[in-house]
Amino acid sequence: MIEKSVHRDHEAANLLACLEDLYRNELMGEEERLELRDRIKWIRRKVETTAETVDTHFSGLERMDG
Repeated sequence: MIEKSVHRDHEAANLLACLEDLYRNELMGEEERLELRDRIKWIRRKVETTAETVDTHFSGLERMDG
């Protein structure tokens, strides 16, 4: 379960890096750039939310070991 989640997070981080590079370096129309920026923000939020959830879970386990 954790390995699948880590793999999925790694893929999302790679996708995010590629999209950010595309946003910075490609010539595109304003509407296309805005859509890409929205997609980048959405993926970034998903990755950050997943990381926070995992951190919260493990911090709870540390308190239980106490």
